[in-house]
Amino acid sequence: MIRDRIAALSAFTGRGGGLALCAATLCAATVVPASAGIVKFDVHGATATDPTAINVKGAITGAYEDTSFATHGFVRAPDGTIKSFDASGSIATLPNAISGKGTIAGDYADGSFTFHGFVRSAHGAITSFDPSGSILTAATGVNDNDTIAGYFMDGSGVTHGFQRTSDGTITVFDPKHSTFTVANAIDNKGTISGYFISSIDGAYHGFLRTPVGKYRTFSVSGAIVTESNTVNKTRATAGVYADSDGVYHSFARSSTGTITTFDPTGAITSFASGMSDDGTIAGDFIDTNHVQHGFVRATDGTITPFDPKGSADTVAYGINDSDAVTGHYVDSNNVDHGYVLAP
Repeated sequence: MIRDRIAALSAFTGRGGGLALCAATLCAATVVPASAGIVKFDVHGATATDPTAINVKGAITGAYEDTSFATHGFVRAPDGTIKSFDASGSIATLPNAISGKGTIAGDYADGSFTFHGFVRSAHGAITSFDPSGSILTAATGVNDNDTIAGYFMDGSGVTHGFQRTSDGTITVFDPKHSTFTVANAIDNKGTISGYFISSIDGAYHGFLRTPVGKYRTFSVSGAIVTESNTVNKTRATAGVYADSDGVYHSFARSSTGTITTFDPTGAITSFASGMSDDGTIAGDFIDTNHVQHGFVRATDGTITPFDPKGSADTVAYGINDSDAVTGHYVDSNNVDHGYVLAP
């Protein structure tokens, strides 16, 4: 996977801060048939294609690797047309999110392997940015107002959350008692979800930050880690937690604060990565044979696993409000390909 290779080089992860690598190496599931509703795709000339997000119109963004091992961004239109792009001076461009308007947010590495944030307009104009004092910036979410959420590391090695509005104003934030803050997603009203490490107990806790800067913090009962990965229009969220044995599982938190934990049948670990506005959740899991599969969890709790035909491992990253899912799968030659699962 592209992000895992880059994270290993930069010592800083993408998806969920520290869980991108964890999910890819720890999670597993039972063998399931490919879905008839899956469309597979690759960027032309790519040696690896890794989609990360899909918007309500069905446009998909992500990264791909070329034959020279350089990493570029791409956007795939609903009709399947793919355009590639790079931030100026980038040696690795990593899109993370796409709004309903087609604005893309992500991060890129420059020639010295320093990461910066970027925003790409629907028309293709790319603007790079960093919070003041940042030595590493990751933009993880963008809404239809072009407000971006993300996190950065300061010169002391401390990680903070940030919000960037469409006029370029950046607000730095941390929940109370936080020693490490990661913002993962933002809804159209400006509510941000993420997680932080508390100086009180040293544990990871989830948070929701309202548009006026108020926090709701929460943890799964008995968990040593709780990480919120997404937020929908009702302020419901989903993510992962680690139990007392350090094993990761998925959870959903309703808008009223009720937390439900779950794993697909046969899973030894699972990772909930996205949630649509109706509460449908997408993610992936690893089975007892150490094979990774995608899953969709319906609002009634029914979980359906899936794999593109020919997949040796399947990762699900994004889900839109039509419940279409995107991600990548690995074939028998250990090559990453993109897919979109129709609802």
